[in-house]
Amino acid sequence: MYAPSEADRGIIPGILAEAYRDGHFIGQDSLLAFALMDSWLRDEYPNLALDSSTWAEMFDQVGFIDNLAPAERPVSLPTLYRASVPGQELGMSWADNRGKAEYFHERHRHLGWASVLLMLDSTDPTIAVAHHHGPDWRDEYEWVLDLRSVDAACLTILDRIDGDPPPTG
Repeated sequence: MYAPSEADRGIIPGILAEAYRDGHFIGQDSLLAFALMDSWLRDEYPNLALDSSTWAEMFDQVGFIDNLAPAERPVSLPTLYRASVPGQELGMSWADNRGKAEYFHERHRHLGWASVLLMLDSTDPTIAVAHHHGPDWRDEYEWVLDLRSVDAACLTILDRIDGDPPPTG
């Protein structure tokens, strides 16, 4: 089995998207669900590896993923939290544990980056495309959301840190 190194983790989402575009997952929802979540969880910044529209298109084929398998979409969502650098507030990774979002917020501070701690209290479960819950090596309980149709005004800013933008590339 292939185990990506730290150096090449960021290329896995691109390989997945290319295989998806080439039709390798037609009629293979369980395989796509596993590949999507494996790729998503291995990449430190999956929304930088691929744009939200590409991710959402692939998640749309499966519907909803619970851990690594297709599942019924939840009927409601918990209050969700996110630490974000400016410009990424509507990113796809959210936590149902405020403490985990605060950890990433503080990590941004430690790196000297500007950051905002956000809360989303949504009653619309259709924005959820996946839920990963452990415990596992990441010790994260992550919700993946498709927020392309959500207005940023529905987000509550809990805290803001001034700093530099993160490096690109």
